[in-house]
Amino acid sequence: MSLAVALALLGTFLLAATPSVMDGPGARVLWALFALVLLKVPLLGIVWWLISRRRRRAAPAAGRAEADALALRVAALEAATPPPPGEVAALRADALAAAGAADGALGGELVALAMRADRLGRRPSR
Repeated sequence: MSLAVALALLGTFLLAATPSVMDGPGARVLWALFALVLLKVPLLGIVWWLISRRRRRAAPAAGRAEADALALRVAALEAATPPPPGEVAALRADALAAAGAADGALGGELVALAMRADRLGRRPSR
């Protein structure tokens, strides 16, 4: 992170020093391009790396235990007459979020659970 700050400060200093370094307009353009491209692009790369690293760490993969817990919640809501609409929507959202973080067949099972929860919400009351 300190490297990103140092590059940002150096690039800003070089842009501020542009008028005093060169005399011709062509040389000033080249100097400004050097300061912008060669110093700001690595800064953007460092910031992008930090953002993507944080996203990867923030979303752990869904496991079998989470899928089983969601299946139990769906079964409990299927037994309820009528199911509470807020809980149905929350269950559907939880199942879809877990499906997005799951791998392979487990993701498909979680999508199926979300669809079951959606059907519960559309079921007419008895």
